[in-house]
Amino acid sequence: MTKKLIALSLCAYIGTKSVLATTMTRGEYNDYRGWQIPENENPSEQGYLVEYVDGGKPNDERHAGYISWSPRDVFEKSYHQSQTPQDRVRLEYQELKERRDKLIEFIQKGQPDFIDDKGWALLNEQCDAMNWYYTILGSRIELF
Repeated sequence: MTKKLIALSLCAYIGTKSVLATTMTRGEYNDYRGWQIPENENPSEQGYLVEYVDGGKPNDERHAGYISWSPRDVFEKSYHQSQTPQDRVRLEYQELKERRDKLIEFIQKGQPDFIDDKGWALLNEQCDAMNWYYTILGSRIELF
């Protein structure tokens, strides 16, 4: 398979993973691992030491799972701290709001050529369902 074909064949995936993490600069992570930081990397870059506890062989004897370092913006787009059922509902509410708002913005631009009438109707139904779900989560949060 050619490099261009590989790039064109990539598909989107969404996953849910539970990790352990703590804030740590890139330099602190390299010190922790006993590594020399490469000249082209910024040791003060903010991020997280991440331990994957649900897969991957341990790569450091101090940890039960595989560890790595992640830049703060990448980590915070993928993971959110969750401690209580109420926190999880609030997080779900925030994430749904972001997805719903993007869908509303897309729909407001009008039906594009690449979506047929049936697909467009379903997209609008999806938006209605997301609005209903968003309202329900908001009501649950008010009860907290």
